[in-house]
Amino acid sequence: MSFLAPLTLERAEEWWRRVISASPSSAIFLVARDAGGIVGTVQLHPAWAPNQPHRAEIAKLLVHRRSRRTGLGTRLMQAIENAARRAGFSLLTLDAKRGGAAEHLYRHIAWTLVGTIPRYALDPDGTPHDAVIFYKELNRAGESCDARVAQILAELGIPASYGADRHLPSFAEAQELVSVGMDIYGRDRQLTPLAASRWTELRASAHQDGIALLLVSAFRSLEYQRHIFERKIGAGESLERILKVNTPPGYSEHHTGRAVDLTTPGCPPLTEEFETTAAFAWLVQHAHRFGFAMTYPRENRFGIAYEPWHWAVQERAG
Repeated sequence: MSFLAPLTLERAEEWWRRVISASPSSAIFLVARDAGGIVGTVQLHPAWAPNQPHRAEIAKLLVHRRSRRTGLGTRLMQAIENAARRAGFSLLTLDAKRGGAAEHLYRHIAWTLVGTIPRYALDPDGTPHDAVIFYKELNRAGESCDARVAQILAELGIPASYGADRHLPSFAEAQELVSVGMDIYGRDRQLTPLAASRWTELRASAHQDGIALLLVSAFRSLEYQRHIFERKIGAGESLERILKVNTPPGYSEHHTGRAVDLTTPGCPPLTEEFETTAAFAWLVQHAHRFGFAMTYPRENRFGIAYEPWHWAVQERAG
C-alpha cells in the first residue's frame, strides 16, 4: 500500500489530498461504494514523458476487507481499463508485490508479466519485498478487432488462415458485461445482460429439479485467451495439441459473453465425464428453453474436441 507503520488517519488523509491535488486533469480516480461507504478504489496516471502519450500507470487498487472475494477488484480493473480506452490510452503498466493477492488477480485478468525487481519496496514493518511488473495493451477506440486478432495469431505462431481453414466463425469481445458471481475457483465472472439473465433462470430451474450447475468459465477477453495459449506453450504443449482443445483468440465463443463452461459437484471440470452426470442429462432436456445450446457436440463441423460442458445462449434467443 506504499505506507509504513504506524499509519494514522491524519497521515492517510494528507497523502490522498496531496496525490489528488498534484495529479493532472487527465488522471482518473475511481471509487466503489456500498451502503456503509467506500469499499474500493483504483487510479490511472498518464505517463509524464512527452514521447509516451499512449501510456498510463495503474496504481492503488484497494479493496476494503468487507468486500474482498466478491469480485470487486476485477470489476474495478475492468472499469479503469474501459476508462483508459475512452481516454485514448493503448498501453497500461503497473507493479505489485511479488506473491501477493494482487499478482494473482492481474494474472487472472490477462495482464502480461514482464519480470521481477528485487527489494523494490518495503512492507509496513520495513521488510523489503520484490515487485512484479505487468503491462496490458488495449485496443484504441475504433481500432480494428480483426487487426488485433491478426497480430495476436502471428505472435502465437498460428496461421492467419486458421479460422477460414476450419470454417470457424470469429467473435468480437462483448462491450457490455455484468457480474454473474464467482466460478468454482473463486473468480468473478461476467456475461452480457441477456446471457446473465438466462443463466440465472437456467440455474434456478435446475436447482428446483435437484440439479446443481456450477460455473467454470464465462466471458474471456482476447488477452485472456491469449494467456491460455502462452501458458500451455510455456508448459511444453505443442500448438497442434492446444488447437485441438482450445480455439485461438478471436475465435473463442467466450469473447461474446454468451458462453459458459459448466460442471456439477463430484465431476472434474472440463472433462467428458460431465456427459455421464444428471446435470448434463438435465441440460440436454431443458437448456433450449432458456436459449442455451451445446456448441461443440461430437463430430462437430469445426473439428473441435467434444465439449459437453460448453453451452451458449444463441444470438436470436427470444
